[in-house]
Parts: sequence; structure tokens; C-alpha cells
Amino acid sequence: MKLLLKKIVRLYPLYFFSLVYFWIINPAINTGPVWHIYQQEAELCSTNWWRSLLLIDNLFGDNHCFKGSWFVQAEIQFTIVSSVLIYLFRKRPNITLLISGCLLAISILFTSSTNIDVPFFDMMNTDLTFKQHFASSFTHLHFYLFGVFALFCKKVYQESDK
Repeated sequence: MKLLLKKIVRLYPLYFFSLVYFWIINPAINTGPVWHIYQQEAELCSTNWWRSLLLIDNLFGDNHCFKGSWFVQAEIQFTIVSSVLIYLFRKRPNITLLISGCLLAISILFTSSTNIDVPFFDMMNTDLTFKQHFASSFTHLHFYLFGVFALFCKKVYQESDK
């Protein structure tokens, strides 16, 4: 819990400022040849600002406000998952190993079940690809869980040597 609070205190002020700048301040400076694209994305914040503020916008499949913030949102979500797993590991290490291993397998299966039928250079221009592969926490969770799972295995191995 301490880790989560520390991370939120460190990330949230700059995240909040960036969101407000993207949504409110920058549209007042409307100029440029591709402004209409930016304006369409900024308008999504008028209805979906609360999802970005709660750091859960990447969990929804449509109309992302402030698309570039998916990584910060995913990082906070992964910290919540790992905090719960670490707490459980202190109470019941063997059950937590099983749970984290199952979560790891499910995340890998979810990621491998999604297809990319878009040419490589058009990936970022395709909104569906962005939603399914880049913004979704589920497609990045296995990297994070692998580290947590490896830590748990190391701790169990060290305790069995004693």
C-alpha cells in the first residue's frame, strides 16, 4: 500500500497537469495543418475526463481521452495488482504462487489470442489496433507479472534452503 501511495503522489500531479493541458489549455491555441485530428481527440475528454482522472481510461475499449496516458494508467493498475499479490504472498505464499502463475498464463493467452491484421507501419494509425494492443493493460500485464512471479519463486526457493 505504501508503494502504491508513493507512486500516485509522484506521478499524479504531472499527470493531472498534462491532462488539463491536453483537454483545456491546448485547444485554446488552435492552429496547425492537422489541428482537426487533435481537436477530435481533445473533444473526447469532455465526456470521458473522469475515466482519465481515475486512471482507468485504458480499461475501456472506446473513446480514449488523452491516448498517450495509457502507460501511466497501466503502471498504476499493475502496482495495485502487485501490491495485492505481495500482501497475499506474506500471508499464504504457496496459494499466491498459484494465483500469480494462473494470472500470468491468462495474460499470455489473452495477448496471444488477439490478432494483428494490419501492416506494421499502419499499426499506430489504426484505432482498433491501439485499443487492443497498446492501450489495454491486459496485453502488458504478463511482463509485469513475470517479474512478480520470479520474485515469489526466488523467495520460496531461498526459504526452502534454510
